[in-house]
Amino acid sequence: MKTFLVTGGNGYIGSHMSQWLSQQGFDVVILDDHSTSPENEVHNYGIFYRGDISDEKLVSDILRTHKIDGVFHFAAKAIVVESEEKPFDYFFHNVTKSTNFFKVLVDNSIKNIVFSSTCSTYGVESLDGLLSEDNEQNPTNAYAVSKKLVEDVLVYLSHKYKINVALLRYFNVAGSSPKLDIGENHDPETHLIPSLCLSHIKGESMKFKLYGDQYPTEDGTCVRDYIHVCDLARAHELAFNFINKEKGLHVFNLGSGKGYSVKEVLQSFEKITGQELGYEICPPRENDPPRLVCDITKAAKLLGFSPKYNLDDCIEHSLGYLKSKG
Repeated sequence: MKTFLVTGGNGYIGSHMSQWLSQQGFDVVILDDHSTSPENEVHNYGIFYRGDISDEKLVSDILRTHKIDGVFHFAAKAIVVESEEKPFDYFFHNVTKSTNFFKVLVDNSIKNIVFSSTCSTYGVESLDGLLSEDNEQNPTNAYAVSKKLVEDVLVYLSHKYKINVALLRYFNVAGSSPKLDIGENHDPETHLIPSLCLSHIKGESMKFKLYGDQYPTEDGTCVRDYIHVCDLARAHELAFNFINKEKGLHVFNLGSGKGYSVKEVLQSFEKITGQELGYEICPPRENDPPRLVCDITKAAKLLGFSPKYNLDDCIEHSLGYLKSKG
């Protein structure tokens, strides 16, 4: 039975990854310092170590104690607006700490790494077509730059040390476990679907903000591709299986392959809840691309990936989870 190390394994995406691996019968080792995940969000999906990925002694002890077959690296700061306010903080936490972490992995002969990257490394793209892995990367905010830099480090390390790497650039992650036992609950919350849910739950005390309605799209609002977090977790396992057989470095975009504008998501939300949701229009956020929609052709062909959940599932699961949290 394989054993996996999941960094950031108590965070939003990491906890779903840990849960998925545990459900498949794998042994899971979680490393999380809880700098961005709630203190009470410690899940029983494996052996848990509280600590920093750049703590060389701790990481070395973990690798020597457990026979790690692969690493899923999620640990990172990931709020775009905050990254622009504190760019050096993001470069330190996301790039420097990851580089230190990779050194320990190399020193301990770890050969399989699946890295949590982002479609935001592509930057502001044109409205035409879908984003494929061949699109030029041109990150426009500190968070995206930090992710691109980590990708560059892994490209080099993969070549020099013969490490198998999957760079997974995923689009807008949404939803929660269908059992509603884990989910997305950030503070502050910056993502669209949980923001809609919280506005619905809290009413006028947390009015929904729509950032920009003059984009060059059909209804003037940004178009995004939403992938359910459970689909994403499953895709990570598929990516590990792939690099475990097809050695080297491989890049995959992960999304649903469908784009929805902010207003279309809002309409779906109102249909599901049966209630209109008031909102206020705010100035657009800086460097927010008009359209980001994933071309999942490569992931479908090489990984056998296809989404199980749709946009309505993302909304229903997120709403159910946040309601359960009160």
